Amino acid sequence: MKRSNPFAGMQFLVISGKRNSQDKLLLQPRGIFDGSEFGSIKPDDDRPELLFAPFPMTDGDAMPSIARAGDGGYLIWCDVDHEFNGDHFDLVHDLGASLISSGTPGHYQVWIKLDSATPAHHIEALNRALCERLDGDTSKISRAAIMRMPGSFNTKGGKRRRARFQLRSDRVWSAPELAQALGTELPDTDTHDDAHAVSETPTAILNDDPRYRRVMRHIDKANSRFEFQNYKTRHSLMFGYVLTLVELGVTDTAELLWAFDQCEAAVSKCSDEGKSLEHHLGQILKKPKVVEKLEAGTAVPHQPESASQTETAGERDELAVTSADDDVLTDAEALAERFPRIDWSSAWTQDYSQPDWLLGKFLERAQQIAFVAGGKDGKSLLILHWCLAMVLGWEFFGDKREGSGGRVLYFDRENNLRDIITRARSLGVAEADLATLAELFDYRQFPAFDGTLDDPEAKAAEQLLAIVDEVKPDVVILDTASRFIKGNENDSAPWLQLYRLVHAPLKARGIAAVRIDHFGKDETKGARGNSAKAQDVDHVWEMTVKSERKVREPDGEWVVITLGMKRTHTRTGHGDDSFTVVRRGKKDTEGMWADGCTSHELESRQDKFDEVGADLADAEKLWAFLSMRVGMAVTAARAGEVIGKSAKTAERHLKGFEKDPKRKTQISRGKVGQASAWTYLGLSV
Repeated sequence: MKRSNPFAGMQFLVISGKRNSQDKLLLQPRGIFDGSEFGSIKPDDDRPELLFAPFPMTDGDAMPSIARAGDGGYLIWCDVDHEFNGDHFDLVHDLGASLISSGTPGHYQVWIKLDSATPAHHIEALNRALCERLDGDTSKISRAAIMRMPGSFNTKGGKRRRARFQLRSDRVWSAPELAQALGTELPDTDTHDDAHAVSETPTAILNDDPRYRRVMRHIDKANSRFEFQNYKTRHSLMFGYVLTLVELGVTDTAELLWAFDQCEAAVSKCSDEGKSLEHHLGQILKKPKVVEKLEAGTAVPHQPESASQTETAGERDELAVTSADDDVLTDAEALAERFPRIDWSSAWTQDYSQPDWLLGKFLERAQQIAFVAGGKDGKSLLILHWCLAMVLGWEFFGDKREGSGGRVLYFDRENNLRDIITRARSLGVAEADLATLAELFDYRQFPAFDGTLDDPEAKAAEQLLAIVDEVKPDVVILDTASRFIKGNENDSAPWLQLYRLVHAPLKARGIAAVRIDHFGKDETKGARGNSAKAQDVDHVWEMTVKSERKVREPDGEWVVITLGMKRTHTRTGHGDDSFTVVRRGKKDTEGMWADGCTSHELESRQDKFDEVGADLADAEKLWAFLSMRVGMAVTAARAGEVIGKSAKTAERHLKGFEKDPKRKTQISRGKVGQASAWTYLGLSV
């Protein structure tokens, strides 16, 4: 008996894909194919993954977000990125849906067939309703969605898994009947068309306007960032896009609306939400940063380009950082820009009486430091913890700021993805933090610069600064410094060039930088290589391991390492010259670092506890005492000494922590000898 194929008899746009070094798919249209051919379509050699657009498209050479949608579709779909529960399976069976295991364990695609061609806005309404019932991925409900083709292979994470049918069904629904079964209504109008009701290119933006090249370059850059259809960043991408357009001088509403319509992230978001471009643009124009730019008149002035700079009409030059440097300056203006003069009167009014510390108070804003330690001493781990603390608003070295403390740009040529994620988990990053990390922690793994950062003939430093100007971070991390230069570490030239090409421009932009480095064979002589390494930064911090001890427990092993941080070179002398840091981490029974159990604390934090402890209630004082000893078991007798009460009273408080919903996952009970002992697990970094 021939098995049913819910895709047979329908035309689909097929797409080939390959993964880049970040495991993201690079996509390219293959053309229009019949669904009955899916099992026989062979992947391209250089693009081994096959996907398709479930809503019919009329342009076989364009991606679904750009191609024109057909008159109507015959499929309802839902992409589910989690294991099904019983209710989910019951719904799939009740609806007579087809079910595909999409190639990633625990991920599914659900398909329902319709009896007649159905308008796209009805398809999207039904997709949304099905998605809500199955807790599916709302980014995949639009007519521009791309789904994995059954019978093809998924190569995510370096593994090759086939997308297979788990259930096949011949059941066919009418759109109204399905809407009733899903508890939704079919909309009367298609707001998607309204979202694209944008007038033709405004006259002011045409090729003879000097802004054209710069605006079009920014459109290209925004669309390239959305190339992998990262739906989670659409909102921030749209905001940054409009803000830059305003900075470029595009302030007329008609011009902004036209440019907004060229942004694929904006079009995609409007399509999914059923809202117009005018709506989203209006919301963004109310944002304080945009209002400030508009009111301050900081838009770049329009100046005619010289004949040598003018390109063929309509030609777009390659992507580069957008800045006022694209405009032609007079000789006097160019001279003033290259050699800026201090305005003494204005500068004298600035308050420089206090250091402008970043979180942790070992690096000031706009300063450049080298952070040096021995191999495997955990220098990348400590700096990662510091970066996460800044971004997520955690405390670090006893210092805490309201809200998030900054934006980080991290260039890493040292650590693989497994290292990064397992460390982040051990430090306490949770799924709820991912949106904040996506917005504020820009992590570039194994960046492929054109050349090295110390080579004045290469484009590497220029590319790094272009990314800096786009991201606008508070601090830039280079991990590890020697991976970014080609010169000999023992020569002064590479480090002097690195300062000239990277550190000096960062300092001029008011951006701090941390350069992670290794000790030489003799740690008493400092960082490996030439002494110029210490001369071209504001401070050198050296970290050494002073002691290590291990505490065995039934559910794993605590590793407690005491680290010494010493400032060996300084340009300002501000702040402390040394810190003693205690790193605690827990290995589970499998030898893996447990989630949320790794911390870095100043040894002197106990002094601060003693100062404030007298003002706390017994339970709060005891909890503070525990939380400052991550991984260290405390008996009831010791706890009683802390609060000045009997061991029985202290034990009552400790048992209360086990029952407290906010604390019970952060504390465990074991034995020290014959006595019960409680350990704070460090899960609320």
